[in-house]
Amino acid sequence: MANADDDKTRPNIPRPSEDQDKTRPYVAGRYYDDGEDDGDEDDDVTRAAIPGRAPAKPGEKAGRILIQAGAGSQGPSVIYPSDTASQPVCAVLLVTKGPGLGIAVPISYGRTSFGRASGARAQLALGDTALSGVHFIISFDEADGSFDLREADAATNSTYLNGERVRQTMILKTGDVIRAGGTELRFVPCCGPDWNWSQALADQAGG
Repeated sequence: MANADDDKTRPNIPRPSEDQDKTRPYVAGRYYDDGEDDGDEDDDVTRAAIPGRAPAKPGEKAGRILIQAGAGSQGPSVIYPSDTASQPVCAVLLVTKGPGLGIAVPISYGRTSFGRASGARAQLALGDTALSGVHFIISFDEADGSFDLREADAATNSTYLNGERVRQTMILKTGDVIRAGGTELRFVPCCGPDWNWSQALADQAGG
């Protein structure tokens, strides 16, 4: 028989935060959400802009970066959104194994999701069928200039960093190798503690 104080006997377990899986970039005092009810918990990671810089028009989503397989004699191509300043390159992943060998995949501000599906912020449409629709996510923290990696909630295959299974968020260092599906990518940062695009934006505004 439950006593009147029954609900006070349970340990106080903290409630999960609104951004429990940490997929939403924090922009202008709120999480930037695309508002689409598409069943992909990682989908709202796909639109981020330079902190302090909104998309070109009110309500407009920042564009995506598409890495597309070539056809015939034409090789793979990287397609940027028309508003290139909304997705500046903060780091690159060099494809060192798998389809697209030799190309550079850009990483921008916020949290960049990678995978075969159009829901990925950086869509790797290169023909690697072992790559999940949204496979892994790389985050850039402007505050300390660090990058980290985690496996996406929607990933159906495992992600590895330097041969180690990614089971939690892991800090990325220059030269680290990420393996997702049959693709290996080498991490090379452009931004860091000493410089980032927010400074360039401020310099341009001041000039």
